[in-house]
Amino acid sequence: MLAGLRAVEPVYKGQVWVAAETDEEKIHPATFELIGKARHLADSLQTQVGVVIAGKKIETQELIEAGADFVYAIEHPLLEKFDPITYRKVFADTITKYWPQIVLYAATPQGRIMAPMIAYRVGCGLTADCTALDIRDSSRKNQIAVLMQTRPALGGNVMATISTKDSRCQMATARPGVMKRLPADAKRTGKVIKEIAQISDADISLNIIKTEKGKGKVNLGAEVVVSGGKGMQSRDNYESLLSSLITALKNKLQVSVEKGASRAAVEQGFIDRIHQVGQTGTSIGPKLYVALGISGAIQHMIGVANSDIIVAVNSDPNAPIFKHCDYYIIGTIEKIVPQIIEALA
Repeated sequence: MLAGLRAVEPVYKGQVWVAAETDEEKIHPATFELIGKARHLADSLQTQVGVVIAGKKIETQELIEAGADFVYAIEHPLLEKFDPITYRKVFADTITKYWPQIVLYAATPQGRIMAPMIAYRVGCGLTADCTALDIRDSSRKNQIAVLMQTRPALGGNVMATISTKDSRCQMATARPGVMKRLPADAKRTGKVIKEIAQISDADISLNIIKTEKGKGKVNLGAEVVVSGGKGMQSRDNYESLLSSLITALKNKLQVSVEKGASRAAVEQGFIDRIHQVGQTGTSIGPKLYVALGISGAIQHMIGVANSDIIVAVNSDPNAPIFKHCDYYIIGTIEKIVPQIIEALA
């Protein structure tokens, strides 16, 4: 039987962990988002938050300020660059040493590789691409404080809630932008535990010759994101109306503003895919999200759910997005957008 599997339903105990991700130079922003969620879960469970991180040289204070109580730092020269097999080994060894009750991973390209490999190695269940993570008391079933893992199913048309019943540890991934980062607290203190990595050159499975960073300049982490959908009707409308509104918002609010898009707009060829937001694109959480001509499919709304304020403009009075936004305007894009720009002047 694999290490984490049990023949009877478990009573989950231990800390709530986040598997940190780095790009050799800095910690991925999604790690801090997951620490925020882990803090919420751990407080519900009356336990601590742990972060396990691997690398050649590890900075831990930022993790503690973000909400971690313990940092399990696995330092080794061979961990300078990401190698799936080596990272799987050191992460799995640390998990089975301490057995946290929950481990969260970012659903990034690196996280999508790591999470299932580690889950298989330690014999634990894994739910991918979660949009919500909460604790439910199931003590009547001899389970205490089960992690309820919600994710889209059946092509994103329904939301399924999953619980892990037969393993010692519950594991889940969440896409960047889905969870909220907590404000950093420079006064927080935590404990750093140095772990010794039992690895050698023979464990390295990849020889990374060269890495290149993407050249895209899209900032979907901006304070304001303005997206267009199929209702924009043409690429010309997209370029003229959206760009004009973005300029007006920048001038009025004096904040960062970025251009987004729905999947339908991308498929219509109105804009490049790098701008796509939603479950099938980039999940975002701006202070203000403006949706122009977007119907509000569940996949899109999941990806923008963390926006502080959502404003929608659509000519269809029955558009689903109106049920999810804070403010809406019924009318054509060609008529409404110029009026908004004039009001901002």
